[in-house]
Amino acid sequence: MNNGRQLIFKSYLSSLPKHINGEEKVNALTFLAEGAAKCGDIASTTLSQTYEPCDVGAIIGNAFPSNPGKVNLAHYKVRKMVIDTQEQRQRYWLSIDSNVFIYKDRTNPHKYLRYSFNGVFPRTGIYCNDNPGDENWNNIKRDYNMDLKPWRSTGNHILITLQRPMGWSMRGYNLMDWLQSTFTKIRQHSDRPIVIRWHPGDWKNYPKYDAVLKKYNATISPQERHITQDLVGCWALICHNSTPSSVASIEGVPAFITDDPGYCQAGSIANTDLSCIENPNLPDRELWIKQLAQCHWSFADLRSGRCWAHMRQWVA
Repeated sequence: MNNGRQLIFKSYLSSLPKHINGEEKVNALTFLAEGAAKCGDIASTTLSQTYEPCDVGAIIGNAFPSNPGKVNLAHYKVRKMVIDTQEQRQRYWLSIDSNVFIYKDRTNPHKYLRYSFNGVFPRTGIYCNDNPGDENWNNIKRDYNMDLKPWRSTGNHILITLQRPMGWSMRGYNLMDWLQSTFTKIRQHSDRPIVIRWHPGDWKNYPKYDAVLKKYNATISPQERHITQDLVGCWALICHNSTPSSVASIEGVPAFITDDPGYCQAGSIANTDLSCIENPNLPDRELWIKQLAQCHWSFADLRSGRCWAHMRQWVA
């Protein structure tokens, strides 16, 4: 049941690109609206590419294309329209984003995804997870047969995980410049072997970086290798702000990030000073992992209304 006034909830199916097989994402938008209706709100899906007034407009992702050439694509225009109009009207937009825990099972059998209001970074978004309960984390532990591993105090190599050169999460930072700067800082404080892990969608750009990688004698992780294999024997992981920092932290490997912590899901527990690469901070992770789990919801949570009953408190 809702608390206070009845809300108008719209899921914009038109925020999905037409050329992608997006059954999972279509279902996420559809089931989210289904759950909102079960909570007593006026909820529906729409294929419209024009704005429909609502208290909450749900979209897939955000309006930051990985390639600036995509800004004129229909689904990006819909996302930007929803975001801009909701913000102008002082209403909410809801983003459905990737699952941080999916590395444990790429089939994602329970269809967990990440949900937030008004932004996709901890600093900009509302993740409705300030005071997390235990239920979501317990469910994820059960469904993925996982738990937090103890912090590791041994290891040999340093793993650098790369993001897309044009990716929105780099926030304008040139990847080549970032990589060279990171190499230089590492070598000022450590002579450990360095392993490079490419972004799964960016292997085609590998030859462009060959000279830099040879200069610093870095080893390339094979394309088919799972990230947990790269973490075997790993002393520390370094990335700009991306998901591998959370993966490493769950697996007990200290993570270092080079971006503002407010733009990283592991920002509250990750190291930020590469001069400490040989003596990383190992903070308590209990609150962090529960907060991370609190913004992840399964399809069952969507359809039952459990997800929306929790999130609508921040709207109502």
